[in-house]
Amino acid sequence: MKLRTPDLAVRRLVSSWLTAAVTATVAAAMVAVTTAPAFAIATPVPLGTADSFAVLAG
Repeated sequence: MKLRTPDLAVRRLVSSWLTAAVTATVAAAMVAVTTAPAFAIATPVPLGTADSFAVLAG
């Protein structure tokens, strides 16, 4: 049995490049299609309750 290693190496190289290209294309499509706005909710800081933590600051 004789193995044709040069042919196998070319197939693996093409296969890996093809896989990388398909993966990059799918990732770019997912980023482009599924963009959602950021929902940041600003919560006010209760500054009136800072006096109960005066012991920790001292």
